[in-house]
Amino acid sequence: MAKKAVFVNMGFDPTATLEIISTTSLSSNDLLILVYPKTTDDVSRLRNEQARTQIKNYINALKTTGRRIELKEIELELSDTSSDIDELLGILIDLKRRGFYVYFELTGGVRAITVTMCLLSTWFPYLVDELTYVIEVTRVRKSIPVISPAQLSSKTVLNILSFLIDRKQVRRKDICKALNVSESCVSRIISFLKKLGIVEERLRIVSLSNKFSYYTSIFKNLKNILQSDERILFNLQDKKD
Repeated sequence: MAKKAVFVNMGFDPTATLEIISTTSLSSNDLLILVYPKTTDDVSRLRNEQARTQIKNYINALKTTGRRIELKEIELELSDTSSDIDELLGILIDLKRRGFYVYFELTGGVRAITVTMCLLSTWFPYLVDELTYVIEVTRVRKSIPVISPAQLSSKTVLNILSFLIDRKQVRRKDICKALNVSESCVSRIISFLKKLGIVEERLRIVSLSNKFSYYTSIFKNLKNILQSDERILFNLQDKKD
């Protein structure tokens, strides 16, 4: 099983981070990364240090039980977004090379870090595996796998996904017939989607993976929205000419 690396958008309250250590079942050789902003006032700096100290003490206590979780801290300037992205990217690339499964925990912390994490997961989906967060009202933790629209830009891919969503389960040959595409093309795209974990296949019957059930509405409508955008751009270009 792959080692886990959990990036936590760290605020002044350590409660959320302590819950994450428990709910993500962090164990020996896994990595907890605290991401927090560089503070300019003494009060904020002290509160942040106190929260981090509580987390360090908890992790040290776990070591006595045999759970040796590695802890890393990343202090972001936030005044230079480009520099923050560059720093996080370097760390992500190194972690993936070392075989880590990467989570971005978005609960708590500051909005600027949340936005930066979301941007990175969209532009570099191969570096971030899941986004996790807590619903404030119910305190239920949610986890969403990362997928970039750029990976699904092919019209044929979108057609197959849209066709699949409408029917829940479908055979390969029915996809070929309905969309008028070759078996080799369907086979290639289904293999691609299976590799991404978006679809599953049993006895040549294809269905959407439960892991990607959150994306049902997006997959269903993305094709039409993109086609609509293309028409708008085409009309604007005509007027310009």
